[in-house]
Amino acid sequence: MKKIIFLFFAILIMKSSSFAQKDTLSKTLYAEPDFKGFQVDAASLILINSFGTAFDFDLIKNFNDPAISSGVRLGAEYCDKYTKFDVGGNSNWVRFFDFNFYPRLTTDNDTMRIDANVGGTYHHVSETRTPSGEELLKNNTFFIKGGFDLKVKLYKNYFGLLGKVDLSTGESFGCIGIFAGYGKKY
Repeated sequence: MKKIIFLFFAILIMKSSSFAQKDTLSKTLYAEPDFKGFQVDAASLILINSFGTAFDFDLIKNFNDPAISSGVRLGAEYCDKYTKFDVGGNSNWVRFFDFNFYPRLTTDNDTMRIDANVGGTYHHVSETRTPSGEELLKNNTFFIKGGFDLKVKLYKNYFGLLGKVDLSTGESFGCIGIFAGYGKKY
């Protein structure tokens, strides 16, 4: 009988704590679709140049910490990347456009902003070259792509330094550069 009473109270306590967690979670996160911002960026790192634009939209915000939000990013990137570099002129390179759509998670404060994302990209190879000058096969397809942006704000949410890493089953790269745009303050 003691075991049954103990089991009854254990279940009752577990049930009440699970309701409390649900209540806390519903008060922490809330849906509020909103325009977060846009950016234009230019970045480079030795053998790659990247130029891009992105539009961010918030879908979910955190009530307890308004600097954290989640939403979607729509963007496009143009990249010029050496796949093999040789000083003697035997270099391979590829030029491509990525049209991105992915969910993102953002944390933002007065001096920096971090966006992490993963989703899909349409990868359009515009040109590839080998040392002999022959053009390689262009592969236009969809890829899974993820990565992050680290922005150090030099002037409010309008201008600053950018560190960027894109990981994809198509072309992956990382680079450092600048961004300009507009972002709503958390």
